[in-house]
Amino acid sequence: ELIVAAANELDEVRMIRFNNPYFSSTNMGQTASHFYIHHDTVRIFNETFDKNSNALTQADVFKLICSATEFENITSREEEVPELDK
Repeated sequence: ELIVAAANELDEVRMIRFNNPYFSSTNMGQTASHFYIHHDTVRIFNETFDKNSNALTQADVFKLICSATEFENITSREEEVPELDK
């Protein structure tokens, strides 16, 4: 049950193709696996590109990259705080 739920979620974000009981990886899934990209980040990227495929500005791209879940655990050093507050 847990495996099927995980497989369905990965299928939803196009990282695998799941036709119970068969799995097959996609190019996106292989790339995400190689670079340790979390499936939530892939979901965010997919949703953004599906909505705005040709209309992304440079600012939109930076915002998209900053929304990656991989950045959630990054903290600033104590000596960086004054610079960040500017």
